[in-house]
Amino acid sequence: MKKIFLSFSFRDSDRELVGMVDQLVMSHQLTRDTGRRLEGQYLTDAIREKINQSDGLIALLTRRDLRDDGGWTTHDWVRDELNFARQANIPAIALLEDGVVMSGAFSKHERIHFSRDKLPEALL
Repeated sequence: MKKIFLSFSFRDSDRELVGMVDQLVMSHQLTRDTGRRLEGQYLTDAIREKINQSDGLIALLTRRDLRDDGGWTTHDWVRDELNFARQANIPAIALLEDGVVMSGAFSKHERIHFSRDKLPEALL
């Protein structure tokens, strides 16, 4: 059975989104792992090992803090987990909430944009 690492923020505002993506993963007879038990720590050896033992990674890059330019930051550890998977050549996809600004080495990689009011279209 294939295992997916699901990277997400632990904010209450993201709980419903995480639940929907989790259901989608499970509906494909995939198992999933998270960093939940490690409480969102930065990229520790334990998280690296979990990602390395996965067949793929889904990163939920949701809004965190409003920037001066009107865009949004995202959660550092989610971005770091996504970038680690990409560096390790583990298939990875970012679900990027509207308004979140991506930068850095992997900022041009494939992603799926979503808005919370049209989430089913993005997941399909």
